[in-house]
This record gives sequence, structure tokens and C-alpha cells, in this order.
Amino acid sequence: MNRVTLVVGIDVSKQWLDVATTQSTRIERFEHSPQGIGGVLELAREVGAERITIEASGKPSKVAITACMRKLLTTLNAMLRDQTPWMEVNA
Repeated sequence: MNRVTLVVGIDVSKQWLDVATTQSTRIERFEHSPQGIGGVLELAREVGAERITIEASGKPSKVAITACMRKLLTTLNAMLRDQTPWMEVNA
């Protein structure tokens, strides 16, 4: 069984993604947007993270946002594992 040694945690709000790692006291803030999500993925790669997690507590609206982010996290963790680049799609 593989042991996860470095995790990136995200506190999700309507405007911001506050990001911390298990091996640093530094907290990075990204805009809650496609560009910000790309920045989170870039940071995770930079620090050598093996997993990305989110906080699933708070007000009902925050919990709803967190539920939507769960699908995105599955994708981000796969991208981190496979070293796939983040690609923005302009609608």
C-alpha cells in the first residue's frame, strides 16, 4: 500500500480558494475561477503533492459548493497523478 506524504487542502468559498499543504505553514489564496483552479493545480505540482482535498463543512451554501468541487477534485487528482496540463476552455 502506498502512503500519501504530501496533501494540498483547499478551503472553498464563493470568491476564494485558500490553499495549504501538510508540509508548510504557508497559505496561498486563489480566485474561485478556472484560472484560480489552474493555479491550485500548478501549486500542487510545484510542491510535489500526491492528493488534493477540500473542506466539507460550513454553511449549507458552502457545503453545496463543496459538493460541486468534489467532481473537480477527482479530475485534478487524476491530472496530478498523470501529469496532464490544465487547459482552459473559453465559452
